[in-house]
Amino acid sequence: GFVPHVIIDTGRNGVVDMRHDCKNWCNIRGAGVGLKPTTETADPEIIDAYFWLKTPGESDGCSQTLPDGMQCPRYDSDCGSEDSLGTRPNEPPAPEAGQWYDYQIKQLAANARLSPSSDVASASTANFMRLKSAVGMSAVNATLPSLSVNPFVGRSFYVNPVY
Repeated sequence: GFVPHVIIDTGRNGVVDMRHDCKNWCNIRGAGVGLKPTTETADPEIIDAYFWLKTPGESDGCSQTLPDGMQCPRYDSDCGSEDSLGTRPNEPPAPEAGQWYDYQIKQLAANARLSPSSDVASASTANFMRLKSAVGMSAVNATLPSLSVNPFVGRSFYVNPVY
């Protein structure tokens, strides 16, 4: 029979319930980088890895108005949601998808949860247990260490020179 395996994208899931609406996906305000990429997962029988599928700091899409004041030719209305960075007067507009978004990476680093902490782990574990229950698998008892410092603080970030 079907034996599901998953890779969980943790590039922007370090903060639980940061969106007003779960359908909003573009440059989400309040997001943080999640667990570091690893194959050491809570349940290796189903979770193959935690991975950052998109480079933290790359824009998901542009605001209607670009940082240079021009109109974005590839504007997606999802990037204008109430949860999207660049939609409030005190936030800089978001650049086009794939471009470096300095404002966003600073937020992602400030809110980072690179290893499970008690609040994030308990919410993630509860969601994971519901998932396992839904697919008819037995529960997992996982205890993971917590992180006491944010390793992003004071580090420079790689910017893909193609962009």
